[in-house]
Amino acid sequence: MKRLFCLLFLLLFVSQAYAATGAEFPDPGRFPLPEEYDPNVRFWMNVYGEWSESEMAIHDSANMDIVFDVVRISENNDLLRTVEKVIVRERVEEIRKILMDLHSDPAARVASKDHQKFFDFYAKIAGPNKFRNAAENLRVQQGIKERFKTGLERMTLYLDSIKKVFREEGLPDELAYLPLVESSFNNESVSKTRAAGIWQFMSGTARSYMKVNSDVDERYDPMTATRGAARYLKRSYQMFGNWPVSLMSYNHGQQGMRNAVNSMGTADFMTIVKNYKGKYFGFASRNFYAEYLAACKVMHNSDKYFSDINYSRPLRFDSIRLARPLWVSTIVKYSQLTREDLRQYNPALQSSVLYSRRSIPAGYNLHLPAGRYGDLPEFIASLRKGETPGQKKTVAVVAQADRSKSSSTPEKTYVVKKGDTLFSISRKFSTSVESLRKMNRLSHNNIFPGQRLYIGAR
Repeated sequence: MKRLFCLLFLLLFVSQAYAATGAEFPDPGRFPLPEEYDPNVRFWMNVYGEWSESEMAIHDSANMDIVFDVVRISENNDLLRTVEKVIVRERVEEIRKILMDLHSDPAARVASKDHQKFFDFYAKIAGPNKFRNAAENLRVQQGIKERFKTGLERMTLYLDSIKKVFREEGLPDELAYLPLVESSFNNESVSKTRAAGIWQFMSGTARSYMKVNSDVDERYDPMTATRGAARYLKRSYQMFGNWPVSLMSYNHGQQGMRNAVNSMGTADFMTIVKNYKGKYFGFASRNFYAEYLAACKVMHNSDKYFSDINYSRPLRFDSIRLARPLWVSTIVKYSQLTREDLRQYNPALQSSVLYSRRSIPAGYNLHLPAGRYGDLPEFIASLRKGETPGQKKTVAVVAQADRSKSSSTPEKTYVVKKGDTLFSISRKFSTSVESLRKMNRLSHNNIFPGQRLYIGAR
């Protein structure tokens, strides 16, 4: 028996070691990587794990293994970055001219080292217009190594809970890593198209799976949004029958991918990628599955790419569904929770609710620090005692008092205008770029008009 126990222990240890170091991830049975799609995946692995935010890769968007140059730009000085981006554009035009030289006369390859190097890039590619096509397909991609590392560090806040939701929905664990592509697990992320949260839901799509209104925007609740993402992906898989196309639908839309399948007469992934010419099926859609595979592979081999990853401790909380509305001001007054505590555990609450201009609505699933309140119904009841008698009147007075109390120290925000940079905003408010990045949980310096930034206390 002792020998059998030792043998079983050894087998378990070996199998775990293999799973940690030797097993391919994600599972190629469910998430295949066609050989001809491998250059796309390797390109995005470089974006995530090799190229920093100060490096701009100039490449052929149709032949992803061809990278003409990687140009460095300044990391922290916004003025220098602006100047150096002009240099990047000039380098793009220089490369385009060389490619057109080669299109006009292949003998031009002897004109310079770059001419010869670029000629050799296309030695195995047939076609009389290959260099002209390459000139039209030039694209610039910024590295995001630092942002990806930050995403790995944030990932563990939610990962266990996300995997649990996906298992409950009967979906593969590997899908839990999709937010590395969507948002770098930044729950406050808002895209230029106003997609929000770690799963980057657009408000229209989100309303099919969660609440999005003036009181609550559950796109910012990681667990509610995760449930929505899981159900969206499950429906996609039921529609298309394979994970590559189902994942592409997360970027291109379910109807968009249905159009692609109908047009091609097949749900075969590579057939669609190579041949579908849909109006909106562009570079991002063709590469979304590659980005996902690359993110999984870099994450799985993170020790090869990053040092000193400070993984976050999982965010644990208890929840109770409110039978009646409750004011944040009441919670703050009659508990030891701060408004910032409530913001951290309940990111779905809109500012009007957090600052007690409106109450937390009935039916909301209130999250509170795990283990702090043993009996949540009793805790909520004890809070409500502060609202009686004459509940509505008392609550209104408390809310008003709370607003008066906090009006001297609310967080100040600034809406980004066209032409603004983090550097110009930092000068305007006598702070630093680093402080703005930290306060707004930005892992980069990119901002856009209409974006709301926290500046500090008034």
